[in-house]
Amino acid sequence: MDMTMTPHGATEPRARNNSGWRSASDLLDSADRLAGQGASSDVSKSAALIAVKRVGAQIGLKPADLMLLDTLCAFSQPQDWEAARRPIVWPSNALLEEQTGLSRSALKRRTRRLAEAGLITFADSPNGKRWGRRGAGGYIIEAYGFDLSPLAARAGEFTALHAQIVEDRALCARLKRQITIARRTIRARLERTPCAELLGRLSAVLETMPRAKATAKRLEHVLDSLQDILAALTEIPAKPDPKGPENEPHIQTTNQLPKVEKGQGPQTPMELGHVLTACPEFAFWVQSLGHHVRHWADLTRLAGEIKGFIGITDRAWASALRDMGDRAATIALALIFDKHARNEVRSCTGYLRGMAAKARAGALHLDRSIHGRLSAQAGAACV
Repeated sequence: MDMTMTPHGATEPRARNNSGWRSASDLLDSADRLAGQGASSDVSKSAALIAVKRVGAQIGLKPADLMLLDTLCAFSQPQDWEAARRPIVWPSNALLEEQTGLSRSALKRRTRRLAEAGLITFADSPNGKRWGRRGAGGYIIEAYGFDLSPLAARAGEFTALHAQIVEDRALCARLKRQITIARRTIRARLERTPCAELLGRLSAVLETMPRAKATAKRLEHVLDSLQDILAALTEIPAKPDPKGPENEPHIQTTNQLPKVEKGQGPQTPMELGHVLTACPEFAFWVQSLGHHVRHWADLTRLAGEIKGFIGITDRAWASALRDMGDRAATIALALIFDKHARNEVRSCTGYLRGMAAKARAGALHLDRSIHGRLSAQAGAACV
């Protein structure tokens, strides 16, 4: 069913033109149904165009398709997109050829593509001609041509699709960072504890690493394989470091944590061992990358080196150091690192900024977080 405009600008059903000059299809019928839904939408032309352009490639549109759609929308007026209205435009082929640079045959192909993609439909007149007239307030009284109502109907769908695409991209970026960390860790460990079998497994996994347009599922498979190799490496005794044990971080497993009073921030008396024990993921990456920690200054420097692994920007890190002090900022980063590893934090930069804001307000209690983690670890060990 097509729709035509009543004298008051509302819509009513109209039988599809059966003159035979345009062949029908299920996709075109679907576009007609979407047009009916679009008539009840109240979305602006700019919002609809932005929504579809953001997902154009994902729904199979080419740049020329989007350019033609943009041109068609330019012939509509804001009031055409109001609820209970139909944005129908009636430019001639000659005008479209002039404005798009497309040939007559290309216009025919691409308008049909837009219709089959569910973005426009054809409001046909009995003789196939495009024309229309407007009344008071510029509202359409009667029109035949390209009906853009399907685009209005799908604007919300495209907005949701774009949000999903952004989320998937963020997930893939996070998985790629985790893969990078795992790969570097494995190589560092293999340098200290050579194992031909595991080196071969690493090479085989890296060969399967997708080079472009990797899906989250593929990346998760690669990360799982690398984590299996890491698990196997932990079962191989590491060779003693020639520099001696004094260069290794002293990690004391304990749940007896000194109290840090509100506002102490950078002057916290918390020991290195408390933080490294409470944040094993952070400690794991610091140690696995071949670094040595003897003093707080070492840990702060290394935190600055690996912060990018979880997406924390240089600017956010510099602000945290300024607002919180070196030691408190380092502890905060260690906590965020472990939360990120457990998928408890999406935006690590935003989370760090939030912690810095709490520190400025005197409402940040890092001792409680560390003590809580140590207590939970001690409780789990007793189970």
